[in-house]
Amino acid sequence: TSIRLVRRWMYCPTALSKTDNLDLLDSLAHAMVQRAPARTELYKVRAHIGCEGNEFADIGAKRVASGNTEGIEIVSAHTTHTPPCGSVRPFTLADGERITKPKEQLRQVVTDWLTVARGLKTKVSDMWGGKEASELDAVASNAVLWGSGQKKGMYRPVHVLRFRFLEVVTKKTLHERNPVKHPSDTCDLCTHTGDWFHMASMCPHPDISEYYTVRHNAAGKELTKGIRGGKLGRWLTITSFGRIDGLGDPETIPPWMLSGEGRSRVKRTLPTGGTSGQVAGEEPPSGGGIRPDIMILEGWPETSPPPQGPTKTYKMRADESKMRTDESRRVTIVIAELGFSSDLGFQKTVDRKQHKYAPLIRELEREGWNVRPTVHVITVGVRATVPMRNVEVLKSLGIIEKMAQQKVQTSMTHVAAAHLNRIVPQYRRLCARQQNKCINDKKSGVG
Repeated sequence: TSIRLVRRWMYCPTALSKTDNLDLLDSLAHAMVQRAPARTELYKVRAHIGCEGNEFADIGAKRVASGNTEGIEIVSAHTTHTPPCGSVRPFTLADGERITKPKEQLRQVVTDWLTVARGLKTKVSDMWGGKEASELDAVASNAVLWGSGQKKGMYRPVHVLRFRFLEVVTKKTLHERNPVKHPSDTCDLCTHTGDWFHMASMCPHPDISEYYTVRHNAAGKELTKGIRGGKLGRWLTITSFGRIDGLGDPETIPPWMLSGEGRSRVKRTLPTGGTSGQVAGEEPPSGGGIRPDIMILEGWPETSPPPQGPTKTYKMRADESKMRTDESRRVTIVIAELGFSSDLGFQKTVDRKQHKYAPLIRELEREGWNVRPTVHVITVGVRATVPMRNVEVLKSLGIIEKMAQQKVQTSMTHVAAAHLNRIVPQYRRLCARQQNKCINDKKSGVG
């Protein structure tokens, strides 16, 4: 056998399980073991160059191959190790099942080993095996990592995986591991606890909170794109997502939709239920919301000029009435919100958004509009997950087809994952800059 085959066999014994020279390789290994602890070196010798030993071996091999064994000593079988049935022992699982499909058979085994060996068993079970985890959209949430169908996963899913398995290093984890070396668990940029959710979504520092706004805007654009392609896409749609660079958010409600007095009443009204459903780390709301992300005037065409004031019907033009028997169409305001939340705490965000915009719905009805009584809230987890409850909300927003629903769900998880890859490095840079500033201040005696 050649040195090349020996080398391949040494690195991966199963790579040559079907070669004709497996008995020679196995005998070679047996001979090397018998010579231990003496050192064994293997050299490749070119044929037919006058090497005496090689020439004798060549002559002997030709004679044996021709059947002429006269004068040739046949080595007894007990000096050569021959494996059973001429092949190596196959790899098997603990229950004796032979491994023929490694990916399929070893996936669960390796997963169990990792969760136990790395201390992640409880955390993974709590996050992905509980009741809340069963409410996640597994297809869209996993497609962001490994791809689904023709959709490809992320190029670098490392941050998503670390956040999902709670392996990301934060001030809180450092404090829990070594309270003496790390006496504080607060964020370097603010006074809140520096856990993973704070890093991914809640830090109020302006240089990182703007990253959250950009993420929200990008996901909102994907949602709006899906709505415009659905049954409500032909109606007048008004969007208003957050602004960056210190600019205030524009008000979604135009002057012709709600009077100045009505706006003041909404802003002064505390949402029903107080701070119920408020995400940890947020300031309590000072009044009702006046800037919903999306407002749809169902029944009012996108191509027509907006109404001059509150109205419950749309008077069709002459060219429209020729094709329809009715001359007016009912107009209903649909309010939709997009929110990022903890992956297993979607309902808190839904309750908070609905409480926030309940005063706005009441005020619009008071001024003469037909308004759907419920705010349609779409939620996205900061660790690039989406819940199954989004499907029903998407149906309410006119996205009926399953493929369209899945496309919106998947696109929002891709946005969340891509922006998490930007948020984490930015947060690290800001914290390092703050720590260096504190060290320099101590050295210089300033502050």
